[in-house]
Amino acid sequence: MDAETRLLSEYRNFLVHSDSELWLGISNQKISGEKAFLNQEYTVEADVTILLKFDQLFSLEVDEEQAKLPAYTTDFDYHAFEPGYIKNIVVCDGGPRNSKFSKTLIRVNHFCAGALSAGANVEHIKLKDKNIHPCTGCYTCWTQTPGKCIFDDDMEDLRYKFRMADLLVFASPLYVFSVTGIMKNFLDRIVPNIMP
Repeated sequence: MDAETRLLSEYRNFLVHSDSELWLGISNQKISGEKAFLNQEYTVEADVTILLKFDQLFSLEVDEEQAKLPAYTTDFDYHAFEPGYIKNIVVCDGGPRNSKFSKTLIRVNHFCAGALSAGANVEHIKLKDKNIHPCTGCYTCWTQTPGKCIFDDDMEDLRYKFRMADLLVFASPLYVFSVTGIMKNFLDRIVPNIMP
């Protein structure tokens, strides 16, 4: 039994509600199934995590030239900067997953690709891979050693990158109506950067 047949038999009760044209486009690799799902162009009945195995059925292989994303354009600006003003961008990613099916990671990757195509330097930091001790609220970083935390961990380097960036991006899934614990821990430890 090949992988496709095994996957289909394993998830017999998996039901996708989709326009036939859309599904044909996904099957023929002309439409991104993950983007269509994120844009709610189709719905799924059953365990949505089964979608994580869809790459076994509809694997999309593209060369490097096709993978490059064009710069994002829009008809309006929330805030205008002089051309070339934003050179250094730091993206702090508080998501717990590395999977290409993480919605947060998909958005971060698209943002980074767009920023790179516009000529910016981008550093994508996965906070889950960093050693960040929880803040104890002692305020030693304000009262005794201004700007210096009592904990010697990865935050010293991250706070420096935070200060040197032209643009900071915080990316996180929502857990119980707020950011992840990983992101909250990071935000708490930025306190040495703030003057008391």
